[in-house]
Amino acid sequence: MRMNEMLSERELSVIKLVAEGKTNQEIGKELGISPSTVKSHLVRIGIKLRARTRAEIVYCAAKKRLLTMSTNMR
Repeated sequence: MRMNEMLSERELSVIKLVAEGKTNQEIGKELGISPSTVKSHLVRIGIKLRARTRAEIVYCAAKKRLLTMSTNMR
């Protein structure tokens, strides 16, 4: 199974917003979910990507080409 098939669309959205430097509260507000739900998504993403930190999640996602890095990022 390919990695992008393992991650849900919501999880990919969370990763993108983490990569933009957003906090759990900011991500929750943008996606219409609670910060604790964001945290739950990050835990599941971390398990799937074998990453322990937000930085590792972004690194693994970029390395696996699950997100594209843009010059518009902060």
